[in-house]
Amino acid sequence: MSRFIVSVLFALALGGCGAAQKPLPTGLGCPDHGEPLRVVVTAPLSQRGNTLMVTCTIENRSGQPVSGVRYVSGYFDGHTEPTAQDVAHAEQQLAITLAPGETKAVVLVAGETVVVGGLTKCFGVRAVPVTIGDHQLTAAEAWDGTH
Repeated sequence: MSRFIVSVLFALALGGCGAAQKPLPTGLGCPDHGEPLRVVVTAPLSQRGNTLMVTCTIENRSGQPVSGVRYVSGYFDGHTEPTAQDVAHAEQQLAITLAPGETKAVVLVAGETVVVGGLTKCFGVRAVPVTIGDHQLTAAEAWDGTH
């Protein structure tokens, strides 16, 4: 039932904006790859006007404090992580601080979605820190894991 609701909401959002049709989500939640920031979608997608919203939690597993989060929503194949080039047009930022081990509930604007990898398997959100510890990361450092 929840997949049906997500599909209907997503179809309404895409149909209303005149965008090219993208595949509908096949399920919430992408595999956990041990990322420093783990995003878990906790509810079906919702809509505020023409804006798609994602209710989720963000967990800081880095062992260092995080200030600010870059995020992107999209379709992922389950094992290919997005690069800075993949998300350059779709990245958004959230003003949030997370202590090591802390988890916070948030509602994110889905914004423009990306498609990462070959055959997409899940719809989710990927996030990286803006600042970790005392080090402010560039988008390339954060997304490409070069920090």
